[in-house]
Amino acid sequence: MPWEAVAPRPSAEPHYPATLDLSPLYSKPGHVLQAVHAAGSRFSAAHAEKASLTVLLPAETALPWQDAGDTAAARMLVSTLACEWGARALRINALEVPPNLPPPSLHALLRFVCGPAAQFLTGQSLVCGAE
Repeated sequence: MPWEAVAPRPSAEPHYPATLDLSPLYSKPGHVLQAVHAAGSRFSAAHAEKASLTVLLPAETALPWQDAGDTAAARMLVSTLACEWGARALRINALEVPPNLPPPSLHALLRFVCGPAAQFLTGQSLVCGAE
């Protein structure tokens, strides 16, 4: 998958634990909320405090009406988890990625959002545009 090259490699040195979860990006239409919930569950089970989760969401496309609110619900879950996890210094943010956006174009943004420089950025869903 092209996005796997963007994920940071684990380091043996002391660092700020950051997780980049791609599963919502590759979930079936109508299952983005479930993928974000599963990513949040895995992350909170693995980290007690001071860590960051960034999930990649697919940009909204024309979906059947039954699935129309799925991505909006996933964004709301990101905001809700940020409120619940804030006291533990756990952060969660989402990036909405258009289908044709090349992964290298987001390297700098992902390094910032996932890293300690964005320690006060949480609960946000950023929409990435293709140029």
